[in-house]
Amino acid sequence: MVYVFYCLLYSGIKHITARNAAEQGREVFAVPGPITSPYSKGPFKLLKNGAKLVESVEDIIEELGIEKTVRQKDSKTVRGETKEEQKILDLLKGTQRHIDEIVGASGLTISAVAATLTVLEMKGIVKDYGEKEYGLCN
Repeated sequence: MVYVFYCLLYSGIKHITARNAAEQGREVFAVPGPITSPYSKGPFKLLKNGAKLVESVEDIIEELGIEKTVRQKDSKTVRGETKEEQKILDLLKGTQRHIDEIVGASGLTISAVAATLTVLEMKGIVKDYGEKEYGLCN
């Protein structure tokens, strides 16, 4: 599975990674941004060429046929399985944050934050509350 968001029309992600994934029969998912952003041109082109549109984590779960199990956890006991997960969980304790704020505060790349948030959403630990504002599930 390849998950692409915010890339220029002629970036290596779009041309090499996504193409190779499609040739290998892997799913390619795209998350476009604003139509006025040059970084949205790559995902829009991938969507035109058959990538799956992702509006929420449920789109990925449904497409891959994964049964989502929501775990109710006390936010004080949630522990990340990786250092990236833990950094993000620590930042989300008791508050919601925009993805850009998480990137800035964590010191992680946008791709690492987006991928980690997607995994945490699939685990039922983090929720996108809209407009890329993330928080811990209640």
